[in-house]
Amino acid sequence: MIELYIWGARGSYSISGQESIKYGGNTSCITVKWKGNYYIFDSGTGIINFGKTNNDLKKATLFLSHLHYDHVIGLPFFSKIWDKDFSMKIFSGTLSKIGGIKSFLKNKVSVL
Repeated sequence: MIELYIWGARGSYSISGQESIKYGGNTSCITVKWKGNYYIFDSGTGIINFGKTNNDLKKATLFLSHLHYDHVIGLPFFSKIWDKDFSMKIFSGTLSKIGGIKSFLKNKVSVL
């Protein structure tokens, strides 16, 4: 069985308030659980709640559709990323001109 959950689908910035109660206010993050593996698509602010609700999560694979901030801004606040027993593979588009995903995260998402 495949489980799919949409943690965030909001546009360029997250919102809160009455206008986001029905549909939510987090930016892009979708997870798929298949055969015991977690696949995360984008790490917008929606990834924060995903981390809070999956206490047994030990590994995941993250696919970044592109590197606008609304797709990566939740990563430093994803609690699992700070857990020494957690591991995550990260895949993204070609970033060879800027030194790859590791360089991008170090320079642009500087908390990591």
